[in-house]
Amino acid sequence: MAARGIHVRGSPHTDAAACGVNVTLRVDASSHVGHGHLRRCLTLADALTQHGARCHFICRDHDGHLGDLVTANHHQLSLLPRDPKTRFDANDYASWVGARWQDDAQQSQALVQADPPDWLIVDHYGLDARWEHAVAPASTRTLVIDDLANRRHDCDLLLDQTWGRDAADYDHCVPKHADVLCGSRFSLLRPEFAEHRTQALARRWQGAPERLLMTFGGADTGDLTLRALAAIANTPLADNLSITVIAAGAEANHRRLTDCIAEHRLNARVLSNFTTMARMLTDADIAIGAAGSSSWERACLGLPTILLRTADNQADAFARLVDSGCTVGIRDVSLLPDALSQLIATRRKLSLLSATLSDGLGADRVVSAMRQSPATEETSVAPIAPSELPDILNALSPQARAGVQTGVDGQPSTPLMHAGIDAMTHPSCALLQLRRHAETIGLLAIHITDNRIQVDCISDRQGAEADATAALQPLLGVHMPMDICPVTPHQWARNRANQAIGHTRLPHRYA
Repeated sequence: MAARGIHVRGSPHTDAAACGVNVTLRVDASSHVGHGHLRRCLTLADALTQHGARCHFICRDHDGHLGDLVTANHHQLSLLPRDPKTRFDANDYASWVGARWQDDAQQSQALVQADPPDWLIVDHYGLDARWEHAVAPASTRTLVIDDLANRRHDCDLLLDQTWGRDAADYDHCVPKHADVLCGSRFSLLRPEFAEHRTQALARRWQGAPERLLMTFGGADTGDLTLRALAAIANTPLADNLSITVIAAGAEANHRRLTDCIAEHRLNARVLSNFTTMARMLTDADIAIGAAGSSSWERACLGLPTILLRTADNQADAFARLVDSGCTVGIRDVSLLPDALSQLIATRRKLSLLSATLSDGLGADRVVSAMRQSPATEETSVAPIAPSELPDILNALSPQARAGVQTGVDGQPSTPLMHAGIDAMTHPSCALLQLRRHAETIGLLAIHITDNRIQVDCISDRQGAEADATAALQPLLGVHMPMDICPVTPHQWARNRANQAIGHTRLPHRYA
């Protein structure tokens, strides 16, 4: 029986053994905080049901709670009553709960005790170890989904899908026995993103961009969409773009957007109902969006994006994505005209870099971790943040350390370092790290032209060229020719130096 004031939807199963693992998820969506947390939990729940699990969502009855979406996906839903005394404060995560955490724990505990889960999944900035300890039965394992690394958790498994996040960032947050899954390879994306990936990546190498997709998620509280449309209207590039706006919110907001489009005579449409986001992103050529969980959806499909930070909790992901060179980041929509020109000029480089962040299979990896299945070792490529470059180069070429000099800025300066920075910053060149068994075994300097990809595979390791081919080919589309040239770190640095002073590029196979 549900606790007083709690509304239960869906038909709870009574035979846990017949239905596999029993999973309870505590997560919220609302018109204030957006829908990203609930949608990623829904993705994980759908993946778990494919392995026989039954999932029960506990959500608070906020405006825009998306409970109908939960039940439409055949999961049980319990809605906790709103506390009318609680007021939302964007700067106070505790207020996002919609009640005191103690009251939320008591209400959730009643539901958990009535049907004890094998796993309790918690995805909420307003909850921490106190809530988790109070609610989870002794026999229940707890998975926390977080991306702030700013508070303690009482959990067995923690997931942070932010690119570049290190498990050590959570050393002070989780018990010693807890496992930590970090990085965008664990990003929770619905299956249709992996299904559309090959088609989308092939599209990125075709023609000039014509279709722009704009979306700021489920909580566009700063009128960013309206302001962005007005900013785009002030650039000549708008004449060549067909714009699709994905808008959330009330009907009045849609009217304001359509009025803005008419006023500026933009070739644009506003949508709130559509078949799948994966299809919309696949059909787009470039995008403007927020630095939330939708970043991984766009990355999976290699969609070149101008990124804006729309909330404080997006600050870390925004900084990491911009620093890696995977996206064009701006802090105000007034900068859109220049950013749009930069995006169009470097779109193929951005597409390649962003596509390395997620392959759309993160939910399967998380389910495997929950089932304690052994992880398969993967060969992969990943972007490089400038701060990582010295350590990576030194690891690849230890002999370079003896020749380290001090530059004018006090930082180490070597021919290899200069070559790496040049490759990272050139508009038609991308620099990726090649990883095997979670170890960086080489660098890939990728030279991008309209109809061909040339790759310098910089490594002393045997088999690196084959690994590079296997990792890169899925990112380029089947119709994009690719030449891979193996080269040692020293030879590559010499070649880049010769190019810089006007010498002829060395032969394709270095001596």
